Amino acid sequence: MDKETIKRIINEFIDDVDEIVDFSISDDYEEIDASTLDEEVKIRKPTGLTNIFIQTYKER
Repeated sequence: MDKETIKRIINEFIDDVDEIVDFSISDDYEEIDASTLDEEVKIRKPTGLTNIFIQTYKER
């Protein structure tokens, strides 16, 4: 999908609700275990994906 279509869909959705209850944006990471016998090492590498969460309320 192209950006303009997504923008339109999100705008129409938000305009149709009474209240935004919660909103967050978070990047997705891949966790790589690079541990050895001597130490524990976790490497977090961005996947390039981003999650957007919008929780809304609409009185019915």
